[in-house]
Amino acid sequence: WAPGLEKYGAAQLRDRYRHEYGAEMDAAAWAGWMAVKSIVESALRSADVAAHVLSPRTVFDGHKGVPLRFDSASRMLVQPHYQVDSAGKTIEVEPEVPKC
Repeated sequence: WAPGLEKYGAAQLRDRYRHEYGAEMDAAAWAGWMAVKSIVESALRSADVAAHVLSPRTVFDGHKGVPLRFDSASRMLVQPHYQVDSAGKTIEVEPEVPKC
C-alpha cells in the first residue's frame, strides 16, 4: 500500500480510513483491512473459509487495480507492489516471487 494511490477506489478507501481514525492508512493498516475483508468475504461465500481463501478461483478487490488472490503453496497474497520515488510519485514495482 502507498498513501499516494488514487485509482481503483484507493482514494476512497484512504479517505474513509482517515475520516475514521484521523491518520493516514499505511501498509500495516491496509494489510489488516485486507485480511479481515478476505476472511469475511470467504465466510459469506463458503462454509470452508480456508479452502475458499486459498482457491485459485477466488479473487479479492484490494483497490489496487487488479484482482488479488492468495497463492495456495506459499499462502501469500499475490498483489502489485508500490514504491514512492524521490519526487513523491507512486510507481508499481515487480514483487519478488517467494521460493517455496
